[in-house]
Amino acid sequence: MVAAACGEPETVTIEPPVLPSDRRTVTAASIAVSERAPSGEGGLPPAGAEHPISVALPTFGGSNVGVEQILISARSGVRAETQNRYRYSDVPLQSILGYRWNYTEFLDDGSGAARADLVVLEGWDLENLVSNALLEPLDDHLTSDARFEPDDYWPGILEAGQVDGVQYALPVAVAPWVTVVNLDLAEAAGFAVPPREAWDGEAFVRGAAAMHQTPNVEGPRPTVGVGIDVEPLWMAPDQLWNDAPSFVFLQSKLGALPDGQGSFDALRSAEARATLETFQELATGYGISPDQRRRNVDAYDLLDDGLLGMTVFGLSGRWFGNLIGSFLPSNNVLYPFPNFGDGRTPAFLWLMLGMGAGRANSRVAYDALRALERHAAAGANVPGWRTSAEDLQQRFPSYRDDEAQMVVDLMHNASYVRLSRPEWGAFIAEVDAGIILEGLSAQEALDGVTRRLEELGARV
Repeated sequence: MVAAACGEPETVTIEPPVLPSDRRTVTAASIAVSERAPSGEGGLPPAGAEHPISVALPTFGGSNVGVEQILISARSGVRAETQNRYRYSDVPLQSILGYRWNYTEFLDDGSGAARADLVVLEGWDLENLVSNALLEPLDDHLTSDARFEPDDYWPGILEAGQVDGVQYALPVAVAPWVTVVNLDLAEAAGFAVPPREAWDGEAFVRGAAAMHQTPNVEGPRPTVGVGIDVEPLWMAPDQLWNDAPSFVFLQSKLGALPDGQGSFDALRSAEARATLETFQELATGYGISPDQRRRNVDAYDLLDDGLLGMTVFGLSGRWFGNLIGSFLPSNNVLYPFPNFGDGRTPAFLWLMLGMGAGRANSRVAYDALRALERHAAAGANVPGWRTSAEDLQQRFPSYRDDEAQMVVDLMHNASYVRLSRPEWGAFIAEVDAGIILEGLSAQEALDGVTRRLEELGARV
């Protein structure tokens, strides 16, 4: 999600993100199938049955148009493949952007069951839905599915849809974090952009410093080295957003947050503090200034005007064309997210599919899920399935030179963000806002986020 600036960040009061109080535990054995499957081959509806399948779709105030487009296109493919076996219908769940949004409150039908057969979710919704027993485990279905092959997916991506080793969601669309570099501004600043394979944290900082306030560059405002900016969320101005959030920099240095054991203990390390000191230097020294923020100047204004040396964002389909397509100066190119130490690319699952728990006929729902997943992944600019650079570039000509191959390489070496929405909020409110808006030191910001994570029940 990307939010436009709304109001002045200095006047915003940020409330602590909270977890739902009625957490429940779910196991595979707790899910019951209450009805027989329709008659047909393998117990599935026959061709032409148009068996109804409901799909829970958070609306986020209309900001998920990319998701809706993917699903609409996918349904056409499913109809052809299954000869109209299924008829999908959305269950729109009015919601707001942000880390204080609780999917469970919208998806629960009041009896503890899900409102829909299939559930569209983002990566940071998974833990909340599973802990409240609203997603059905997929493992038994996957084991008996002759078409399911784990090697068809990017390495490690299936694990991002698991909780305690149980698969609850399948990946459809993924966003690796990348950097957009303005080669024209780099040349004007005398910064020699290294090759992509040498694009590490040191090069990133040198580029930000060189391209910040570069003289003799015409434009309505001074140039900015890097687009690190905290701003109120559209539709939720009591919360904040940052396209280049601190936790991505930390994950690039430390590895996945939380780690494989569900712990944030790495935040107490000297490496974490050093990484946030670099983040602070970038954001407050070479990023968007408080004066610019007061005038509601964001990274995309500067990018459009050719005045932003670099910006960082997750390569999701919602804003893909605008960010690297024809709306930008022609000499903006895609680079990896800088390697600060871990050597892996932070990536986020922005479109996943699960099965609503407590619904009838899970065999049918699973077949409908797999059919929708196959065709929806084909419409994503970076699908959850492995794909080739040639296929990416054919479907999305906005990729230039070796950008598509770079994305494929990044996905083979990705590290997935596993934060919950409240945990995401803890980093944004305590670290990003603390450093950029409140002038906290790196250590103060670390102390704040570890304290908040502990309050949320996380292992720190």
